[in-house]
Amino acid sequence: MSRQRRHYCPSRHRVVAALVALLCVGSALAHANSTGLVLTDFWVRALPPGQTVTAAYGTVTNTASTAITLIGASTGAAGSAELHNTVQRDGRASMQRVTTLDINPGETVTLSPGGLHLMILGLEQMPAEGSTLELCLDSDQQSSCTMATVRRESPELQHQHHHH
Repeated sequence: MSRQRRHYCPSRHRVVAALVALLCVGSALAHANSTGLVLTDFWVRALPPGQTVTAAYGTVTNTASTAITLIGASTGAAGSAELHNTVQRDGRASMQRVTTLDINPGETVTLSPGGLHLMILGLEQMPAEGSTLELCLDSDQQSSCTMATVRRESPELQHQHHHH
């Protein structure tokens, strides 16, 4: 039986070490700049042209070790953005503005149609389906922003339609 001899390749080890170092530094920087809020799966409802109001949805997770209080929202695409909650009263749905929302450590809050959501008010122009908008949630500590895709319906409904 012959034994293959492995050759030490210093350049390969240096490349791997450099990549590991970059990943570690990038991870440390992301953590250092983190607000503790992770915004995921955000989307904005596409409505017919001429509408000046729409809504945005997604999930907000508090990864910090302390509670975070949301105190507002904003987007450069509209005059204002506000958290609202849909409530049922006497068989009718109505919206109430939510001025503060506490999110405990490790908690995830879902913004969804028919529940808690982000109202986008005073749009100069309804964004086109497939475009993106930057949305920011303001906390008692700082703002956290994400890009949201403009869609006619929730990604879950779009996914269901493709499998009929």
